[in-house]
Order: sequence, then C-alpha cells, then structure tokens
Amino acid sequence: MGHVVLFHSVYGLRPATLAAADRLRAAGDEVTVPDLYGVPAAGTVEEGFALLGKVGEDAVLDRARAAVASLPPETVLGGFSMGAGVAGAVLANRPD
Repeated sequence: MGHVVLFHSVYGLRPATLAAADRLRAAGDEVTVPDLYGVPAAGTVEEGFALLGKVGEDAVLDRARAAVASLPPETVLGGFSMGAGVAGAVLANRPD
C-alpha cells in the first residue's frame, strides 16, 4: 500500500485520530500522525481553539510541513476537521 499522513482536528491529537491511523495500518498502509500542538488534546472545541491560538497557525503549518518534508511525493494527506485544512495548505506547497 502507500503512505498516509493524518492531521488532527482543532482539539489536538486524540485517541480517535490514532485509532483511524491504526485502521489504516491494519489495511497495510504506512501512517504518520504528527502532533501539531505538542501538548495534550483539549476537552472542548473552545479549548482547542485556545490551543491553536497559543501555538499559532503559522507554527501549526510549519510543523505539518516538517512532518511531510521527507515523505514520498505520492503520500496521501488527510485530516479531521481543521486537519483537512492543514492537509490542503500543505498539499499546495508539495512540488509533486
């Protein structure tokens, strides 16, 4: 199979995102799940947006770009909620 990167929602890296990655791995994919915040996940959407504000959108995108920098060009980028927007932003900068 291929390589997949899953970006988490505004809540941060939660068990649901890790479980989705495990299902893809069980199907034979290699999966990367970067923690774009570097802190425990939020419990509410308001707390999630506060984390995003604290970390900063530029830092989140820089971390996402760094997570995919060494991966093959055919890597599939995906995400949950905010993570889908991160995937789209990163995809726009991938040369291939």
